[in-house]
Amino acid sequence: MHIDFEETVQHKEHTAIWKSWVVLAPEEGWAVREFQRASGRGSQRVVHRTKLWYSGVANGVPLVQAIETETLKGEPPKCTERAAVEISQIKLGDPSDYYFTSFAF
Repeated sequence: MHIDFEETVQHKEHTAIWKSWVVLAPEEGWAVREFQRASGRGSQRVVHRTKLWYSGVANGVPLVQAIETETLKGEPPKCTERAAVEISQIKLGDPSDYYFTSFAF
C-alpha cells in the first residue's frame, strides 16, 4: 500500500513543505517497506529515503532484517550521506530494566 502525504514544518522563522510517501506491507503486519521525504527545489532540494527488509513475522510482529538510508541534495541529486544497518539477533518480549537506566543513554 502506497500512501502520499504533505506536511508543513516550521523551524525558527523558516517554513518548509515536505512531500512524503510511505509503502506499507499489509501481509507482513503492516510493516513499513520504504519511505521518502523531499523538500525544496534546485540546489536547495533535499531528499531522505529509507528502505527496510524483514526476515519474517513472529506473533504478528515484523522482524527487521536490514535498514538502509540515504540523503540526496541538489538537482541533479547527489548522495551526501548513506547508512546501512543489518540486524543479526532479535530478542522478543518485554525489555529488561537494563535499557531504561541513565547509563543506557
